[in-house]
Amino acid sequence: MIAPSLRAIVVLGGFAWQALWRPLAEAGYEIPKPRPAFAHGGEADLPGPDGATRLLLGCYHPSQQNTFTGRVTADMVDAIFRRAGEFTSGPLPARTVGHQQPRLTSSALAVASH
Repeated sequence: MIAPSLRAIVVLGGFAWQALWRPLAEAGYEIPKPRPAFAHGGEADLPGPDGATRLLLGCYHPSQQNTFTGRVTADMVDAIFRRAGEFTSGPLPARTVGHQQPRLTSSALAVASH
């Protein structure tokens, strides 16, 4: 239902990163091979069934364990969502070869799992 306006996906945690690949494939997105490993700040381009590229961003889960230990800070999470905002502004980027310049709007989806 959100596919037409989806531009970026922010995945909160490694478990959610791993769990998302199958639904993305079932929705018609091209899955990178090999699949990128989860990392805070990790990125992957996801060409969609419509030919437009979406951006997948990894973010450490902001759980109490991660925030209390300093593994993830508010500034770190803010930086991920700023990156999503930079990418999502403007028209959906067409699939291209090589690095794409960031675009700016705010149609990001956050996926979290414990």
